[in-house]
Amino acid sequence: MMWIMSWIVVVTSSVAQAQTTISLAEYLESVKNNNPSARALISSIEAAEVKVRRAELSLSPEAYGQYNIFDDRTPPLNPLFSPNKRDGYNWKVGVQKQTEFGLNANLYFENNHIVLGGVAPPFFPVTDYISNRGVLELKQNLWRNSFGEQTRADVRGAVAAAQSEFYNQRFQLKNLLLDAENTYWALVTYDQIVSLQEDNVERSKKLNDWMSKKVRLKLFDDVDGLQSQTAYEARLLELQSSKNDRAAMVRSFNTLRGLDSDTVGKLQDIPNLEAFTSYKKSQFKMRREDFLALKEMAKVQENRAKSERSALKPEVSLVGSVATNGLNPNFSGAYDQVKDWQHPSWTVGVQVRFPLSFGLNSKLYKAAAQDMQAAKDNSVNADFQMMRTWEEISQRQTEFQEIYNKAKKIETSQTSLLSKERTRLTNGRTTTFQLLT
Repeated sequence: MMWIMSWIVVVTSSVAQAQTTISLAEYLESVKNNNPSARALISSIEAAEVKVRRAELSLSPEAYGQYNIFDDRTPPLNPLFSPNKRDGYNWKVGVQKQTEFGLNANLYFENNHIVLGGVAPPFFPVTDYISNRGVLELKQNLWRNSFGEQTRADVRGAVAAAQSEFYNQRFQLKNLLLDAENTYWALVTYDQIVSLQEDNVERSKKLNDWMSKKVRLKLFDDVDGLQSQTAYEARLLELQSSKNDRAAMVRSFNTLRGLDSDTVGKLQDIPNLEAFTSYKKSQFKMRREDFLALKEMAKVQENRAKSERSALKPEVSLVGSVATNGLNPNFSGAYDQVKDWQHPSWTVGVQVRFPLSFGLNSKLYKAAAQDMQAAKDNSVNADFQMMRTWEEISQRQTEFQEIYNKAKKIETSQTSLLSKERTRLTNGRTTTFQLLT
């Protein structure tokens, strides 16, 4: 008895589950969770959001360090007053940063441990000593990468490229979900069509049975009977065709949500047209990710051209450094000298570098300017195409609204006509062909 009750519970639960309505929101969520392409796009979008900030790394401070062991046996010019061997080790740790306005700063601490060999003790009382330095180096670009022009262009170009990738992937995901939504409503429509055609077959069968009976009683002509039989068979063919199309749509429906199945539960009904067009056009701002991606790619092109143009300029940079030095047989003694600024030093200078291919350099500079203009034109075109697409969508919506309203009027008229033809057929004042039509 217990197993019978358990079986009933299982069957009842399965039937209840099968009758559960699958809403559009639930279906789209299942597509995002179970469709491999959707999951891949969601992961790529999440990664792209982080990649947008990757360009900031080029402007963030960077710590570095190095360690070397050396053995230098260069022959001395004077064996009496010069060592014939130097060995030891050195290490350096520091922080370096590139700024947006073209200043490169490098702050580091350097330690050298040196041991001299092959020297005369009277002339070199100390042969094992420590040399420490604390240094700040600065370099300001004045012409090439003028006050950070190239640096900012590289960063903005990298950000725009990552942003374009982000928009493209969001657009692909939106298209996938739009395809899923269209499939959902197409299946809902097929359900209604099949239901309607089943009703049509049932009515056509009743009419055909009624006409067959009347024909056998010689109350109607054989032609009327053939017409009703043909109409009944045509309705059967329509129903079978719609069922085949619905079965294909069910497979597409389940494939999109990652299921290998030929069945589907109950779906929600199609809302009225007003629910689809409830937004206000005047307050709607179109944001098509594919057009936004085009605008970001135009920024990439523009900033790349700016960077190339800046790189073609001669380099003129101000350089300078300030250091505090220490020299002592012990590390602590050398470090104290560095800390107390007992032996400071500084340098100031100018670096100049320029290309010698003046003709080619001039042509490349002009080409960079043309690339910048092309980028601006591409950005304007993206805005124009976005606006035109929205205007086209708005116009099509208005047209479809008018078609819908006219179709509703035709439906009302046809319903009234059908009712009257049925009455006329009953009164014998019309033909079956007219009623079937």
